[in-house]
Amino acid sequence: MKVSHWSLFGYLVGGTFAIGSFIRYYILYPDLDKVIAYTTLGLLIFGLSWIYNKLLNQDNTLLALEEYLKDD
Repeated sequence: MKVSHWSLFGYLVGGTFAIGSFIRYYILYPDLDKVIAYTTLGLLIFGLSWIYNKLLNQDNTLLALEEYLKDD
């Protein structure tokens, strides 16, 4: 399964944002509501990138199947 560049970028941004906000708002400056909000936002970015990659791979599979059936 191939990972697209946009999905990889989303993984990187979401993971960095989630880990960075956890470190900043839980360890350095304890603030529980910001930890929950910003870490959740980072995880949502990561999750949306994963869903985008799954849909892109499914679309590529369907296009390949369509081409195969068209040739026969």
